[in-house]
Amino acid sequence: MLMYKTIGALILTLVLILSAGTPVLAVNENDENEYIALTLEESIERAIRNSFQIRRAVTGSERAYIVRERAREDWDDMDPIIPTLEYLMSLNVIQKDLQWRMSQREIDLLKDRLGYDTTRLYLDISRETAAVEYARQELERAEKNADRASVLYRLGAASRLDYLRARSALESAAAELKSREQDLQGAYERLNRLIGLSMQERPVLVDAPEWEPLRDLGVNLYVARATENNIALWLAEQQIELARYDVRIHQQLDLEGEDTDPLRGPEPLEAKEKSISMAEDDYRDNRRQLEQNVRDIYRSIRSMEQEKEKLMSRLEELERELQAQQARFAAGLVTAYDFFELEAAREQFTIQETNLLIEHELLKQVIQKPWVLGGAPR
Repeated sequence: MLMYKTIGALILTLVLILSAGTPVLAVNENDENEYIALTLEESIERAIRNSFQIRRAVTGSERAYIVRERAREDWDDMDPIIPTLEYLMSLNVIQKDLQWRMSQREIDLLKDRLGYDTTRLYLDISRETAAVEYARQELERAEKNADRASVLYRLGAASRLDYLRARSALESAAAELKSREQDLQGAYERLNRLIGLSMQERPVLVDAPEWEPLRDLGVNLYVARATENNIALWLAEQQIELARYDVRIHQQLDLEGEDTDPLRGPEPLEAKEKSISMAEDDYRDNRRQLEQNVRDIYRSIRSMEQEKEKLMSRLEELERELQAQQARFAAGLVTAYDFFELEAAREQFTIQETNLLIEHELLKQVIQKPWVLGGAPR
């Protein structure tokens, strides 16, 4: 279960205070004063409503239900004194019922996958926002360094080469900020496209992930959980059952001497028997791959949690070093460049922490619902 802290009220308050007639975040295109605030859950709900793939799956399930009901009506209306025909029709009803139940689970599968995709894009905005903020601070430092180099150059205390290097660093920082802002705009557009907003809007995202280590249940238990109640594996397993029903119906028709019955289908019996073997191989391969993937993901999550501890330890050291450096800078014992360099190092570690948190949250969702990454059924 992903853990999020709701910061919507704070964000909305700050936005309304800072906007002051000049919105800094995109607004509802129909009202310049109406901000769109979205929780992660609301974003997922919007994505589901906006998904043509899910609409098609729902329509397909409705169709499968109609087909199932028609098969059951045909079975109810048949002559009861023909037991072999009754058996054949019962097989057809069971097969059509299974296809309908599979269509229901396929909708669940699509919703889970869409939920994961929405979460990933939602969190990408947090990632890109942090990168923009870091690039903006880098630009501010580059501007201060360039101003200092310009003054020293005019006073003859710095070479022209030092001055040009500072100007070049400033231009690079400005270009980097522009690039990061474009990446952030792209992140918003990808989310907006998924949830059905216009490309110009920048909704206020009110949820942020919190760090919560994965429960230490052991990798084998996570593997067992991943294979039990797994929608994708269940669907793959039902493909085996469908193939078996095809064979049984075909065999029964052969016994009845019905060569042209529509239930037979165009494929010969030998081909349908091969379909059973193929479906069984697909199921075994998907299950084996799933178990290996869960073990790999588990190790990755544990590795991230160890990295988090090291990162936090280093951040604490940098905070202490920064405080000491700030005192030395105020006393004139170090240059501004020395102070800015340490400050930049601290912010780089903060960016790493943000990225680690996001990747950790996404992998936790995958280990809980491995089918969100795709795979069976085909």
